[in-house]
Amino acid sequence: MKILISTFLSILVGLFFHTYSATAFSAMSSSPPFGLNVKVPIKPERRDEFLRVIQNDQKQTMETEPDALQFVIGESVDEPNTFYLHEQYTSKDGFAAHEATAHFADWVKFVESEPF
Repeated sequence: MKILISTFLSILVGLFFHTYSATAFSAMSSSPPFGLNVKVPIKPERRDEFLRVIQNDQKQTMETEPDALQFVIGESVDEPNTFYLHEQYTSKDGFAAHEATAHFADWVKFVESEPF
């Protein structure tokens, strides 16, 4: 139940922010926000490591990257160890800046270790 409530709140916040940010950025910027949604099925034995790496990426992104607008992590209620990531940046350049960070490099290293 806690996951369902958390997921519902994340969706509401995401919808509000998406509506607000799309309106705000269309008035302030010539480039639209850039977002991505990713489904990530993780091997059960890699779950704890995944959560550590992705939560660090989320924390560092939101605390240190001015172009990061959202970084939401959700878990499927129907598929164990299946996660959904939603990230939004002010532009594609904002995402490119994210890809150049040390915390993103940690994510890449984890991905390359075949956790899926």
